[in-house]
Amino acid sequence: MVFTLVCVTLLMVLGFLISHLLMGVSPWARVVLTVCLVLVWAMPMVAATLVWQWMFQPQYGVSNWLLTQLRVFGDMSVHDWFSHPTQALGLIILLTVWKGLPFVALTLFAARGQIPESPYEAARLDGAGTLQMFRHITIPIMRPVLAILTILEVIWSVNSFTPIWVLTQGGPDGATTTLGVYAYITAFSRNEYGSGASVAVVTVVILALFSVAYVRRLSRQGDAV
Repeated sequence: MVFTLVCVTLLMVLGFLISHLLMGVSPWARVVLTVCLVLVWAMPMVAATLVWQWMFQPQYGVSNWLLTQLRVFGDMSVHDWFSHPTQALGLIILLTVWKGLPFVALTLFAARGQIPESPYEAARLDGAGTLQMFRHITIPIMRPVLAILTILEVIWSVNSFTPIWVLTQGGPDGATTTLGVYAYITAFSRNEYGSGASVAVVTVVILALFSVAYVRRLSRQGDAV
């Protein structure tokens, strides 16, 4: 739950900020940013996870070397990020957000581009500020897109397996074991295939109930508006 909540929150907030940035920059800067986002999105997750693992390798990782050179946290040359539960989970969250951010940002940018400028021009004439326009114009119009993105990101975060397994295999001491990793360990490491399948089925049921409840709540809000 912590992993999913943090990932989805960061993805939606950062995705909104990047989509707003894409709307405001010049055309050539927009093309450069879009290409960079697409390249990140196109990178296979296994390759991205291996690069992440090399970056934070205890003895030869570029991140440890850079932090040591900056002398902010002292000597980090032999620091093992993946042996500390909080740091390992934080790195996995950062990798997951970095990899999923292009999809959210580009989708929100495309949705924002479909909103006509006339409501914003009228709001400016009435003295509305940026936050007021964001709250009363952008969010209500983009609510269906936000609902779909939130559901998709929740499902993908709960089912995230590759970055966790490659980086920590659920460790240290199970600190980064999510439902997907737990189902895999139960089924294929302990040879308890029935229990592993049960975990997978329960995960599907939880996600289905969340999706239905979330969509119904948004539908009631839309009817109220």
